[in-house]
Amino acid sequence: MHPELQKLSDYVPLIIEVSIREVNVNISIMLIKKNSKEEKNFIKSLMYDIENLKLLFIRNKEDLQDAVY
Repeated sequence: MHPELQKLSDYVPLIIEVSIREVNVNISIMLIKKNSKEEKNFIKSLMYDIENLKLLFIRNKEDLQDAVY
């Protein structure tokens, strides 16, 4: 191990090296322009989904899971 890393206790920190291969990560940002047709459709769809949630009968965790799934 590395004795210079040892402190006042009897323990020595474990050092682990994990090699990671190089990977290209493609990141894309999805935007909806304000006041666009896409925004209006998204809000309509969201409101529809929220209105159709069965929220009146949520009394416990199982009821919540049933309403969400």
